[in-house]
Amino acid sequence: SSLTSISIPASVTSIGSSAFNNCVSLKDINFGGTKAQWSDVIKYSNWNNNTGKYVVHCTDGDIKK
Repeated sequence: SSLTSISIPASVTSIGSSAFNNCVSLKDINFGGTKAQWSDVIKYSNWNNNTGKYVVHCTDGDIKK
């Protein structure tokens, strides 16, 4: 996949199974909430299977894969 970045609003509460599977070019996930809110997002199996070394950019800092 050529997907390099994605924006996810803070209102998202879950990410489906295999949502970004094989997105090997993924570098940036821009999340509209805090790191604690990102931690609370339910991430189903293999949601980030075989992805690049992305960084989740939150309003209060970054989280590396």
